[in-house]
Amino acid sequence: MVNLKVVDVVVIGGIILVILAFGLIGLTIAKSYSLRPKQINYLQNAMRLLETEISYGLTPLPLALKRVGLQIPEIIRPLFSVSERLLTVERNTIQQSWFGGLEELKKKTALGQGEIEALYYFGQSLGTSDVKEQAKNFRLLDEQLR
Repeated sequence: MVNLKVVDVVVIGGIILVILAFGLIGLTIAKSYSLRPKQINYLQNAMRLLETEISYGLTPLPLALKRVGLQIPEIIRPLFSVSERLLTVERNTIQQSWFGGLEELKKKTALGQGEIEALYYFGQSLGTSDVKEQAKNFRLLDEQLR
């Protein structure tokens, strides 16, 4: 029969807890890595829908964002809820609303810093140029998200 001292039991228990903790951390990180490509794909599809609304439908930007927001997965919807932020915050611009949505998106998704920065720079020009220039911005964003 093995005679274990209390100290030995505590040490073994501590080792087991450390292994379990690191295992859970690893699983969490692995999950975010597996979610990231899927969420980037959702984002690319949403941006294509937005480009279609703006370029071909000639839909005003707040309405285009609202329409796209109704068609996309819940996880990336905060970025497209600009119209609600425009109505609720006094003197809020499209860019300020976009950046607010971007902050929410950063907290809720597994998107990396590169995708967030690309969306930030895209948002700076959102609604400030004509349809042709905006189409160039959509193409640039699509390239950056790839």
